[in-house]
Amino acid sequence: LTNNNMAPRELSVVVALLAALPLCVVSSSFPPPNLWIGVSPPDTDAPEPRAATLFTLQADSSHHVTRGSTVFTLPLRPREQLAIDSFRCRPYGTFCVVSTSNGTSSWLYNISIQDKRLTSSVELPGVTVHNMHLDKATGAVMTFALGVGKAVVVRVVGKTVTTVIDVSSYLAPDVDGAVAIPPGSSTACSNVNVLWIGVRNATLPGSNARANIILNINLNTSTVSKVTRLADGVFFSSMWASCNNRLKLNRVGGTMYEPSLGVASYGVLAGTDTSASFDPVSSTPVPEGLFLSPLLTQPVGADFFFALYNEPATSPRNPSFGLLVFGNFKPPQQRFVTTPIDFYLSGAARLS
Repeated sequence: LTNNNMAPRELSVVVALLAALPLCVVSSSFPPPNLWIGVSPPDTDAPEPRAATLFTLQADSSHHVTRGSTVFTLPLRPREQLAIDSFRCRPYGTFCVVSTSNGTSSWLYNISIQDKRLTSSVELPGVTVHNMHLDKATGAVMTFALGVGKAVVVRVVGKTVTTVIDVSSYLAPDVDGAVAIPPGSSTACSNVNVLWIGVRNATLPGSNARANIILNINLNTSTVSKVTRLADGVFFSSMWASCNNRLKLNRVGGTMYEPSLGVASYGVLAGTDTSASFDPVSSTPVPEGLFLSPLLTQPVGADFFFALYNEPATSPRNPSFGLLVFGNFKPPQQRFVTTPIDFYLSGAARLS
């Protein structure tokens, strides 16, 4: 399961600190079973120097989640912030990757969970980075370099950053790619090398019409294989693909806030390759004052969870109260289980 056009040009990248992203270093005793890692930003009133924190997450049988031991403290530059739901760990590997931006540049940090140290840092100057995917087989990181009129999918392997595909042509020239492709607006299946990208108010090929769309990207050929127009008012808060490795059957879903009903729903795309709507599977009321976060990932003890916090979803801060909503893909366990949380999660991912 997995749980972010200008004329083609070379993407300028600065690579800092240590060298390579580890690929296949897995010890016989690491990771231990059910190792679940979370990352939180510094408190909003924290003095400089500020730091983000990676820590273990623990959940009881009622899905009540608490912070465990600190794994790593990541120093942040002035104005540098964690991207929401842009944190991934390599399943049954040793490392996690987190992304940050400060408004003018972005960074990817590779952190060894086994050794509790920073392994490498990659800077992408002049762009905002969010939405991240980690290839289970190779350990390569895929993310989005975004700017005004710019949306480029890039792959990071070791010191090398390469362009996978430039999808800037689906953006209006004056639109910021970080707004058109917001946090949570992509998902991928490594088993068939497919990436789905949600683009808000996109320019449709061959016309001046605008609509919310999903791009189906063939990563083997670096081409757009399908463009699916979404029904009016439909856009995922966060996307998720249910990837069946045995059958190579993949279904795109995700979370969405439905304001007319006052609920947050998990659902799937329903329709054709060219036109689709949102088919809710399960829903939960959103209490007044809470907002649906782009965070959507795999926990221990359920297929997925998403978060509701008392800060706007675009503001990575530390609220005093939130709710985690746990769900499963298959009946009869599709009914949500909701539990309170008293700390902010920018991201969470399982190593085992």
